[in-house]
Amino acid sequence: MNVTAIIVTHNSARVIGDCLRSLPMDAPITVVDNASTDDTLDCIHALRPDAAVHALHYNIGFGRANNLALEHVKTEYALLLNPDARLEGEALAQLCAALDAHPEAAASGPDLSTGSHTPDERRCREDPGTHDGIPDNPSGFRDMWSVPFLSGAAVLLRVEAVRGIGGFDPRIFLYFEDDDLCRRLRRAGHTLLSVSGARVVHLNRSSSPDTPRIIFRRGFHYGWSRIYMSRKYGGAWRGACTALAAMPYFLLRALAFGVTLQFRRALLDAAKLGGVLSNLGGLRA
Repeated sequence: MNVTAIIVTHNSARVIGDCLRSLPMDAPITVVDNASTDDTLDCIHALRPDAAVHALHYNIGFGRANNLALEHVKTEYALLLNPDARLEGEALAQLCAALDAHPEAAASGPDLSTGSHTPDERRCREDPGTHDGIPDNPSGFRDMWSVPFLSGAAVLLRVEAVRGIGGFDPRIFLYFEDDDLCRRLRRAGHTLLSVSGARVVHLNRSSSPDTPRIIFRRGFHYGWSRIYMSRKYGGAWRGACTALAAMPYFLLRALAFGVTLQFRRALLDAAKLGGVLSNLGGLRA
C-alpha cells in the first residue's frame, strides 16, 4: 500500500483500539506517543505489533510530532489520523483515488462525523481571513471539490508537497496547526480536495481524558495559537487587536462560569486568557 498511517497519541488507551482496527492490515503505521502514562503503548503493541512507535519522554505537541513521523515516511501518501477517529468502509481508498486523479492536489479529506451522523464542526469551518487571493478550483467531479481547509483529525497528505513547505509550523504546539498547513499548501499552488462519501468517525476531544491538567493545556494553547495565527497572517497590529478583543472576552466568561459553578468551563476560559497573555509576553508555546 502506498500510504503510511500516522497517529499521534497521548494517554489515548480508551480510543486507540478502534482507530487501529479501522486501518488496513497492509498499511504501514507510525505512532508518535507524546509521553503517555496509561496503557496506550501496550494497546498499540497488542493490536499492531508491526507499527513503528516513537515513544517520547515529554509532550512535543501535535504538529511537531507529525513532523517527526513524516521524516520517516517512505510512501507517496501519509494519512494523519487522530487516535479518536476511525475509518469507515472504503474511505482510505477513496482519499487515495482523489489524489491519484489530481496531481495538483496536496491533500484530500473525508466527511467527518461524530458517530451520530452529526458533522464535525472543524470539518465545516470556513477559513477566516480570506482565501489569500487563491481561487477555489472546483474539480468538476461529482464526489469531490476544492476547499480552503481540511481538518488534521483525518487527512491524506501528499508527502512531497508537505515536505516542500517545511511541514507543520514547529512554533505551534496545539490548535490551528492544520489551518496554517492548509494555508501554506494553497499559497504554494496546491489544491485541497474534500471527498464526499469517504467517511471517518471522529469522537472529537476524546484523544485524551478530560483531566483538569489537560483542560488547562488545551485552553492555554488555544489562546496562544489564536494570537500567533493572527500575527502571522495579519501582522503585529492584527495580532494586538485580536488579543485586546480576546482578553476581556475570556476573562468575563471565566468569571461567569465560575460564579455559576461551571468550573470546567471556567478553567478552560481562564487558560485561554493565560495563553493570550503568554503570547503577548513573548513566551513560546
